[in-house]
Amino acid sequence: MAIDPSGVTGIYAASVTVFNDDLSIDEAATIEHFEWLLDNGCDGVLVFGTTGEANSISLFEKLDFLEKLGQTDLPRERLMIGTGSPALPDVIALTESALSIGVHETLLLPPYYFKNPPEDGLDDFVRLLIDAVDDERLKLLLYHFPQMAGVGWPDELVKILVEDYNGVLVGMKDSSGDWDHMAGLMMEILGFRMFTGTEVLLSKTLDLGGAGTISATVNLTAPKAQELFRAWQREEETAPLQAQLNAQHAAFGELPLIPAVKAVLAERRGKPQYRVMRPPFRPLDGEDEKNLLDSLDKVL
Repeated sequence: MAIDPSGVTGIYAASVTVFNDDLSIDEAATIEHFEWLLDNGCDGVLVFGTTGEANSISLFEKLDFLEKLGQTDLPRERLMIGTGSPALPDVIALTESALSIGVHETLLLPPYYFKNPPEDGLDDFVRLLIDAVDDERLKLLLYHFPQMAGVGWPDELVKILVEDYNGVLVGMKDSSGDWDHMAGLMMEILGFRMFTGTEVLLSKTLDLGGAGTISATVNLTAPKAQELFRAWQREEETAPLQAQLNAQHAAFGELPLIPAVKAVLAERRGKPQYRVMRPPFRPLDGEDEKNLLDSLDKVL
């Protein structure tokens, strides 16, 4: 089985969302962050992913933000929109909104509230979405993160859907950390744009024909990740760069990842607003932030 692998590959940041003190989205600051990421090592930016606190943001806020995003001159081919929701009409609305502003790539979580859904139900969810949107420009990637969502995309279903929607269903972000799962799909679906959810697996993913990484910590580690990606493209040795990237990722340890990434961005970019998060998240305490910054100083 093979699909058209066209589309941006390489280093994507799962971008943070910047909030005002009243917890509304700071649209200008968030869009400025996208610009900064694209100027600092990122091939692309994922909007409304896990790191962007997407599931704490309402449909109406997302649609309003996408309208504002559509008024910018950001390169649409370097953007991807997370559309995940348990409600199919919300997913359809977000997908259509993304396409309306010229962003063709969307990332879809499975409907995640009801656990152990029947495989036929997941199949229906994807088919009804694609058929309702009915736009040949759509490039759909699946988001596989069962540890967080409580629901994953079954391998056999993915293969069937790729076969039936070749050229529309083009890839996956796999944040499970299950290398066998990722490798199996890449080997069975040639051209499948597999993005690892962690830079730690970047070299292995590229070596097996994957697309790259979409990661929270790429908000900070993009320069080194991009250095590795370019070395890989030149067929140079990547092991030393991968070791450095692993050390950067390891500095975050067991800290809650979204508050940790936002804390470092607040400090490094001199913008305290990055520390604002919607509940249930809270900023890192002072000692954890200091220890994290000290650790990153040794490896970034």
